[in-house]
Amino acid sequence: MSTIYDLLTGNDLRSIGKSNEVVQLITSDPVLFDEVFDGIFHSDKVVRARCADAVEKVAVRFPKMIQKKKFIILKNISKFEQKEVVWHIALMIGYLKLTPKELVKAFNALYKWLNTSDSIIVKAACNRLQFTR
Repeated sequence: MSTIYDLLTGNDLRSIGKSNEVVQLITSDPVLFDEVFDGIFHSDKVVRARCADAVEKVAVRFPKMIQKKKFIILKNISKFEQKEVVWHIALMIGYLKLTPKELVKAFNALYKWLNTSDSIIVKAACNRLQFTR
């Protein structure tokens, strides 16, 4: 039985693969959002990166969908290490409505990524962030 992850497998972290197709699938069937979001924790690093890409693309269009995942994102924020995931998480944080306490936690993670990551894309995502209010 194939899964949504089968569309997101591959060997090249520099490619988004079929993540745009997955975004279209989620747009037409929002139930898939949860499965793709869970893929950010997948054992395969390419699947993780492509799921993060797809989730962020959906989140920018439908912020309410990512808002429902706020607790999971913040709970795991210090565990995100893969740069291809981190830059999408950094952008997703900006789509979240955060309490002052949550804002501090998010800011601390962004500050850490900004100052420790070797990735220019991670640094740009952390610098680009604008929190919604």
